[in-house]
Amino acid sequence: MDVIPKISPLNWAQGDILFSTDDYAEEIYFISIGEITTRAADGSTISVYREGDTLGLLEAIYDVRRIGTAICSKNTQLFSLDRTTYLQMLQDYPQLLSEVKQQVDKRIKEVKPFVEDATILNRSIYEVMQDYQRKINKIKKIIEQLQKSEDSNDIIDTDKNQLQIFLQTNTQLADIMNLQRESNSRETVMFDNAKTMNNLIDQLADLWQKQLIEKIDQMHTETTYMIQAVQDRVEYYQKATKKFSNLKNDLTKQKENIQSMTKL
Repeated sequence: MDVIPKISPLNWAQGDILFSTDDYAEEIYFISIGEITTRAADGSTISVYREGDTLGLLEAIYDVRRIGTAICSKNTQLFSLDRTTYLQMLQDYPQLLSEVKQQVDKRIKEVKPFVEDATILNRSIYEVMQDYQRKINKIKKIIEQLQKSEDSNDIIDTDKNQLQIFLQTNTQLADIMNLQRESNSRETVMFDNAKTMNNLIDQLADLWQKQLIEKIDQMHTETTYMIQAVQDRVEYYQKATKKFSNLKNDLTKQKENIQSMTKL
């Protein structure tokens, strides 16, 4: 009941990739309907998960990156729970550890052949949880010291140094923070790229508008020439018609003159 509000439902189609090898393990997944297969880099099958199975448990607890790529073999419905909440749940309800241990031990046997350095998986789940609790306690202590410090820069600097040392000795957490900084840097680059793209689009729009105006002007000029040519042609025909009419009148008069001369 404590965890249910923090669970997120997900729907994935057949062929979708849930996560890839070396991704950070930030969530644990509970399969409701469907099937998910984890595959190694060479395409070989590591594990198959079906209804009722838990996926991503080993990586989340042992704080290692994803071992294998998870592909939906069928249309799949599942629920996700973030790693921090799950580990806190194990701290609050230690009676669950024995059940989780069985799942983790099974998973270790499956993945060991696909892990280059499997020494990190040799620890028991109890040692892992104790280590996690020590890390949490140490972080809490540093935070408490920072909160208690009033305006003493020396104390703050000291605590910052302790935090830095802690990060250096816990590479996974340091990797996450570096990833966050890298993500922020990428967001800045993406923002700059977006501004550049917008400028290029504006320039393209201006160029297109200019070309369009030039094209319209050209069409207007050509149309004007065509209209003028038609008008000139009409005027020419009008003159020709008038000339033909005068010629006809002249011929009629000459015919009348000839008839008069014939009578004489």
